[in-house]
Amino acid sequence: MQLSRVPELPFAVEEEAVRLSPGDPAAWSRLADAYEAAGSLDLRVLALTQAVRLRPGSAARHFDLGAVLSRLRRWRDALPHFQEALRLDPDRSHHWRAAGICLDQLDQHGDAARHLREALRRDPELKRTWSHLGWALYRADRRDEAVAAFEEAAQREPDDFWLWLGLGAACDATGRYEDAASACRLARRIEPSRGACSLELGRLLLHQSRPADALPHLVRAARLRPQDPEVWCGLADAHYELGSLRGAIEAARRRVRVDPQEERALLSLVDLQCRADRFADAVRTAGLLMKRHPRTRRNAALLCTLGISLAGLKSYDLAVKVHRSALEIDSSLAGSWHNLGYIFGERGRWKQAVPFYREAARTKPDWPRAWRDLGRALCHCRRAEEAIPACRKALDLDPRSAESRRVLRLALELQANDPASSCSMVLRQHPAEAVGEDHRVQG
Repeated sequence: MQLSRVPELPFAVEEEAVRLSPGDPAAWSRLADAYEAAGSLDLRVLALTQAVRLRPGSAARHFDLGAVLSRLRRWRDALPHFQEALRLDPDRSHHWRAAGICLDQLDQHGDAARHLREALRRDPELKRTWSHLGWALYRADRRDEAVAAFEEAAQREPDDFWLWLGLGAACDATGRYEDAASACRLARRIEPSRGACSLELGRLLLHQSRPADALPHLVRAARLRPQDPEVWCGLADAHYELGSLRGAIEAARRRVRVDPQEERALLSLVDLQCRADRFADAVRTAGLLMKRHPRTRRNAALLCTLGISLAGLKSYDLAVKVHRSALEIDSSLAGSWHNLGYIFGERGRWKQAVPFYREAARTKPDWPRAWRDLGRALCHCRRAEEAIPACRKALDLDPRSAESRRVLRLALELQANDPASSCSMVLRQHPAEAVGEDHRVQG
């Protein structure tokens, strides 16, 4: 470690002591304290790391190093030091508490709750530990236990903002909506400048299907916490429930701007743009999605849905490109194969439509519409011998389908009569259908 020799620095004396006694862990600890006083946490980490290396059996130094790493939100680095402090001195309640908080931040909520309970067993009055236990239990989906922990915290530290916010969230999750609203209002009364309680109140009202009441709270949360993607997610949901696709799209865009790498944010924006028939925007957003998260089955299914919508608007060239992108990711998307067949059929290119319909039927053999439209395309190509088994397969899967029965009758007529019969005229009266809502979920 390179030490500064500048004498006017507030920690120059301590650095000089370390230079003179580099093997003294106490000197490194004093230097770490000097760095702390000067506000340099990164340098404090380096000094404490050296002190721990020199005396690895000191629980206090391991704890101090874990604490400063936690302040820097380096939870994964902090945990081993808290665990070592706990191993060296298991009787200290704050060692159990620190390890529990660290585990909770690393999404190990069950282990976190166990450590926090042990801390409370040793010291039931340990500051803010009941509140941390409530959050760990809430995140572990043990909501009733979380409510009990938060209520215990409220008896001891009623001025703690986070316990009331947690109590609101836990009561909401257990269906105690009035208690949840009261807890969130208490949290806002304690710290009115925080947006977290406004966000929680907005979510609570959304869960109660009260989007008009939720909206003002979410707008306030957005003003106080403009960099929180969850705020914009809540606002998008509220606008959508109120029927304002424009407002929902704007909120979803803000969410993407705040967290451009979040896959769910991009998926939600594409979905809203499709619902608003803004397909050019949806295609651009889908392009961003594919660039950032190129090969996931969920994205392929979304592209399939987008392609079907574009085909319904007769934007065939764009729909073909979108479907091909979807199939490059997931070749089992029967909806994309089927819709490609529909597009080529609508253009009168039935010979090219046949392999797409055939692939749709092969990919999803229990889908009657794929077999029926394959039979229809084969009829247009005057291939009655192949069309008849396809139509019969469609009827086997859905015996009540009048359309499959009609296509089978046309195929039989084509087989029995001259190729110049009225079959093609009747087929034109009953063209192939685009994939409906029941096929947008393929993949």
